[in-house]
Amino acid sequence: MLVVYSIVLLTGCGTLSDGRRWGQDATFAPGWKRVGHAALEAALAPETWVPAAGALVFQAGNIDRKLADWAADHTPVFGSQKGAAQASDALQDTTRLAYGITVLATPSGKQFKEWATAKGEGLAVGAAAIGLTAGGTEALKVWDTPPPPGRFR
Repeated sequence: MLVVYSIVLLTGCGTLSDGRRWGQDATFAPGWKRVGHAALEAALAPETWVPAAGALVFQAGNIDRKLADWAADHTPVFGSQKGAAQASDALQDTTRLAYGITVLATPSGKQFKEWATAKGEGLAVGAAAIGLTAGGTEALKVWDTPPPPGRFR
């Protein structure tokens, strides 16, 4: 029940305040003006810099590595590595379901062609963003993993 309640709370309306529809303005070539505007808005938003500042504090004192090692040894939240893996899988599945519901539930046009085009464009951009995020995360994990003894990066 908690998962369903969370999905309802986290699934926002996809119609913008100016009446534009979800996916309507999606493009793989947004132009430097839009990119710059989005970057500036993200840089000024507390939702961006507060977690970044917290991450910097954790990284600077090597607290993140110590906490991760401790949590892996003691498994305080899920009771075991297997429990954590199962919870991770369940959370990923829930996130995929929430994304799918959001895509289908947000307004994207009255005519089918308009609706399908907006959904397709939005999904394509969303998939690219998810792929780039996952790829970047994996690259950072590999970069942060120490090489085996006697080997250099």
